[in-house]
Amino acid sequence: LASVGNIVAGGLVIVTSIALVTDFALPAAAVRPVVLLSLVVYTILGLLLWNAFFAALAATINDPNHSSRSSLLMLPTLPVVLALAVLRDPDSLLSRGLALFPLTSAPALPMRLILSDPGPLEVGVSLALLVGSILLVRRIAGRIFEIGILLQGKEPTIAELARSYSARS
Repeated sequence: LASVGNIVAGGLVIVTSIALVTDFALPAAAVRPVVLLSLVVYTILGLLLWNAFFAALAATINDPNHSSRSSLLMLPTLPVVLALAVLRDPDSLLSRGLALFPLTSAPALPMRLILSDPGPLEVGVSLALLVGSILLVRRIAGRIFEIGILLQGKEPTIAELARSYSARS
């Protein structure tokens, strides 16, 4: 959360600096209390989702310095890059899909709230899908951690994880 706070503070400094030099201004919707609250909620939920993913990934790595799975740590940048499509057309089918898909909803839906009006139904469905995904990924991460403890000493393959996971279900 401290890292997110630093990013927000840095972004505010950059936006303020740009506003002083040019005639750029934030959209009025960006400072509405509902939008600010949704930014906080989606940031926290997005962190919970990706932290559960990282916990599952970390449970399969016995030496992070020599594991080929370490490259998966960059995976959360992909939804942020995809969510930039919302800037081009916030009401397109792609933007709506990104706002509903749990892996991309944390960055995409707040952008839609600032640039468009997604409506309470879309926000509610997006929140429900995101919370459900968090619960599912946390459960899977717990199972993978349990399997990782049992397979101590070697890095399990995806096939071994799938076999062990299905045997425990």
